[in-house]
Amino acid sequence: MAGASGFPDSGATTDSLSGRPVRERVLSISREPNLFGIVSEPVETAPTELPFVVLLNAGSAYRVGPNRLYVPLARHLAAHGFAGLRLDLCGLGDSVLTGAGRENDPYPATAFRDVDLTLQYLRAQFGARRVC
Repeated sequence: MAGASGFPDSGATTDSLSGRPVRERVLSISREPNLFGIVSEPVETAPTELPFVVLLNAGSAYRVGPNRLYVPLARHLAAHGFAGLRLDLCGLGDSVLTGAGRENDPYPATAFRDVDLTLQYLRAQFGARRVC
């Protein structure tokens, strides 16, 4: 079943540390540039003042992070009320480079643009007021 992003919803999973359920889904943040990520959220989405956590690529590693660290980290944060996004910057992972440039560049010149677009998206789609 496809979600609003056009990608299949990942659905519910469980935080391996706490055993609490969390929800994950694929996000297509932007088409031009192509920005892709996975959001992890608490299953019960009560209003919260907690910041939205964004985990960026660590060098040329894709959104799972170094040694897959970002996956359990994002799920554990979601189990404790934080929404989080594991983001692939343009040209890394599933955020495919559409124009000229170098794939898997660990320090893309477009990183700040990608972060700004992501922050705008999180404000518009999730009502995020604080992001870290």
